[in-house]
Amino acid sequence: MLLSNDSIAVKFDLLSGYTTSICDPKDRFGMNWILENSDWGAVEGFTVLNVEKNADGISVTAENSSKTLSLSIIKRVFDGKYQEQYRLTNISDSEYSLNRDSFGIHFPYNCIFENKQNLLDNSCITHIWCGGDITWMYSARPSGKKPYLVCYNTEGSFSDYSISYDISRVLGGCNYRGDIVLHPTDCIIPSGEALQFSLVFMFENKAPDTAEAGKFCEMRLFADKYSAFAGEEINCGFECAEKLDGLELFCNGEKIQYEINGKKAVWKFSSDKSGENKIVAKLNGKQTWMCLNVLEPLSDILHKRAKFITKKQQYHKKGSPIDGAYLIYDRCEDELVYSSSFNDSNACRERLALGTVVALALQKKFDSSMMKSLAKHREFVEREIFDVETATVFNEVGRNNNWLRAYNYPWMSDYYLEWYLLTKEIQCIKNAARILINYYDQAGGIKQESPCMRPIDVCNCLEKEGLLELKQTLIDRISAHAARIIQQGDLCYSQEVTCTQGMFNGKITLLCQAYLLTGNKEYLSLIPSFLEKADCFCAMQPDFHTNSIAVRYWDLYWFGKSKTYGDSMPQWLSAWSGEVYNLLCICGFAGDFKQRCENVLKNNLCVYDKNGFGSAGYLVPYRVTQYSSDPEYSNAYMTPGVAFGHKYDDFSNDQDWALYFAVKILMQ
Repeated sequence: MLLSNDSIAVKFDLLSGYTTSICDPKDRFGMNWILENSDWGAVEGFTVLNVEKNADGISVTAENSSKTLSLSIIKRVFDGKYQEQYRLTNISDSEYSLNRDSFGIHFPYNCIFENKQNLLDNSCITHIWCGGDITWMYSARPSGKKPYLVCYNTEGSFSDYSISYDISRVLGGCNYRGDIVLHPTDCIIPSGEALQFSLVFMFENKAPDTAEAGKFCEMRLFADKYSAFAGEEINCGFECAEKLDGLELFCNGEKIQYEINGKKAVWKFSSDKSGENKIVAKLNGKQTWMCLNVLEPLSDILHKRAKFITKKQQYHKKGSPIDGAYLIYDRCEDELVYSSSFNDSNACRERLALGTVVALALQKKFDSSMMKSLAKHREFVEREIFDVETATVFNEVGRNNNWLRAYNYPWMSDYYLEWYLLTKEIQCIKNAARILINYYDQAGGIKQESPCMRPIDVCNCLEKEGLLELKQTLIDRISAHAARIIQQGDLCYSQEVTCTQGMFNGKITLLCQAYLLTGNKEYLSLIPSFLEKADCFCAMQPDFHTNSIAVRYWDLYWFGKSKTYGDSMPQWLSAWSGEVYNLLCICGFAGDFKQRCENVLKNNLCVYDKNGFGSAGYLVPYRVTQYSSDPEYSNAYMTPGVAFGHKYDDFSNDQDWALYFAVKILMQ
């Protein structure tokens, strides 16, 4: 069944009651914003009894397995919008406790990046904010083209979401998000009474994360930053489409004093105590919240982290190939983790950040025991995973390069850059330069735009040492690679994943660096287009875990102990945006890039605790359920099961590149 007007077109399945398609009639690509063959509108724990069509939509009736709740669903198209209403009635003789485990509505957006025509215009990234009475979702195409598909609640309160992940949908390097499952705020439904949830969907050029109150949601909380160092002020605000009479604000349960500035309530927040802080706003019987984080001074985070690495994450066994290596640390078992067969648990790759951060920390505050540890790590590096003569970076110990991974090269270059800055050993800066030259020679052929490239720093050091020929060779390689990026334009590729924010951040990074090293303004021409695409992957939720943080949902399988495919935010690669925004400032681009840079870098620092442990990432959803709808499908990398979120992963693995970015940019 199809219902449409000039603004929205919606299809329904009259057997299941599921919504099968939401399209923009003006979209020349005809993209369906709903995942094909999915269960949009399914309610967990309920069985559909009847589906009927009417003039402007359909009505569905259902009941839960214990026959204590009846559910009526009305889906309709009106005034250029699509509305879904879910009305729960308690038909039992006693109260019913509604919570995350007893109720959840499925929304399988077309968040699947697979090798298909017009990928950037035929997939979407969905951003979520479950803020009680103020809840929204919006989806953006990675092409950067508007409009967005915006969803917001007009009735009912949602406080959380889960992910339902069908592993049989994953093929090759396909990134598949899974169903978003919205959960209600815990409440009691008395016998004979009803509770209603209403959601409105519409195509809009404005997103709800920054829209003024009244555009989509009647009120909102906001801040100029969501993470701050101890003693640093955060400017906070609240606005409402109605009058502010009766507004109450609380921080961790204690009342906040505020001032009225026009239609907004404003106040300043600061604390000398590190940790999370929840701000709650109550007005007209409704409430919403935001979450702020107070961090220890960056110098303390860096020093504690480096101490932790040298004391807890270095392997010691004379004669072993990994003697001296910095490895993954499991805080549950208080032991090191290493695998030569599972590449993301080996002694190379992203783990090179561990040694790089120690070298960086020693530049700020020297410590002889840490220096001894780092020297032993370098012995391991040059014995097992780096050839000084050829500047070859290997993927694993034993100088094993069965997997040719260009991503490893810039990380190794950074490692030697920081060794040079620590010791002024000329061989180290030569290594850093030659590694990058090798990287650019390979990257053009094997399509791996790598993070953590710092050729400007390397060139500056080469010039100081009079190594001008080596510097020019490096600049020539960068220029050649930048020219390839310009020629390729919007071509989106990777050997490991199908589409991520990092693909566009990589192009922006290299083009900015090429411009700063050559002065050629042609390299800046495509940056606005790439930035528009990169920005589609993050939103401005009022929570430090997700604000400005790119949506990523596979990293905690590869790098975490939880081995789950669920929203991992933050995960260090989102900090790459901080580097991008910093380069845009240096290159003279107009915009609030300095503030955006600081926000994303600080938000990523929440993964470090007071002891110096650094988590591989934060699992945002309440629950992630992995299952296979195809009984014959199997995948060695994915197993059915349930993981619960709202927690920092127990592996310390790859996260330290976020700290590296923060120190290099915020402590200069």
